[in-house]
Amino acid sequence: MLSDATAEGPVVIVTAHGGRTDALLVQDGDVDAVRLALTEEDVGRAVGDLLRDQPEAATQPDAARRVSETLEWLWDEVAHPVLSALGLDTARPPQEAPRLWWCPTGLFTFLPLAAAGHHGCGDTVLDRVVSSFTPTIRALTHARRPEPRDASGSFLGVGVPNAPGLPPLHGVASAIASLRERFPDGVFLTGPDATADRVLARLAEADRAHFACHGVNSPYSPSSSCLVLHGGTALPVTDVSRLDLNAELAFLSACSTAQGGYDVPDEAITVASAFLLAGYRNVVGTLWSVHDTEAPHTAADFYDSLQPTAPPARALQEALHRARTRVPERPDVWSAYVHYGA
Repeated sequence: MLSDATAEGPVVIVTAHGGRTDALLVQDGDVDAVRLALTEEDVGRAVGDLLRDQPEAATQPDAARRVSETLEWLWDEVAHPVLSALGLDTARPPQEAPRLWWCPTGLFTFLPLAAAGHHGCGDTVLDRVVSSFTPTIRALTHARRPEPRDASGSFLGVGVPNAPGLPPLHGVASAIASLRERFPDGVFLTGPDATADRVLARLAEADRAHFACHGVNSPYSPSSSCLVLHGGTALPVTDVSRLDLNAELAFLSACSTAQGGYDVPDEAITVASAFLLAGYRNVVGTLWSVHDTEAPHTAADFYDSLQPTAPPARALQEALHRARTRVPERPDVWSAYVHYGA
């Protein structure tokens, strides 16, 4: 299984327990360990600083500063030692960068490892490798199963700009309009049509799906996390994970879809991992709420970069490069996006 999982690039399992923190480097069927100069308490403090009032709830300068400090700390303490040990410490353009899979455990599941770096000078993960995530090595192997011969490439778009008790999402309308132009033969469920029953039925028929809506992460009860559909109804992770699909891509442009739970982070129960478990080979999610006006631009850049011969992970990498160029002073806006799967 290790050889199959690392056929396209190394897997890095990052773990913290007590006074010891390690990165296990899995490649070519072998496992090497890199001891990191951190304790579990150090990691917990970093997570607490990052998630205090959540980046989207802070003022823009505070959110940008807090995320920037976290990205620099992650580079110095985790990402740079790992990439150096793997010999992946040379900057490359996105289309040429090698692949790497992160498998964070415990408190590391809350941290934006794929965006770690000093973004003013180029010492960044984003400039060296194309990052993906996997909750387990077995999940990565499952995501690489062959595509069905009758894959239709059909597209499902779900847009919910308003939900009771939640702020309106002004960017949803433009995002859905852009997707309609891009996928004229796609099926779109918006407004009263975006109910859980209809969405689940259409997911069974679509090879690709895009959600533009609110997401709710329940950190003390991860299995209650959900996407919020019409009228505030929920599409919970339990319903999604029960699906038995063989689909290509789910893009979850919603709040905190890749964020796990406080008490059971090792269980990796998130909205994004539920779609992976349901049978999607590729899932794009977020570690916190994404900026409503910027999210449609990032999604458009992603689909512009998506090519039949290139993996979605590389398309997301190119989209994040463009977002960083567009709003370099706002790492809180673009560093939340992560790719799960193949």
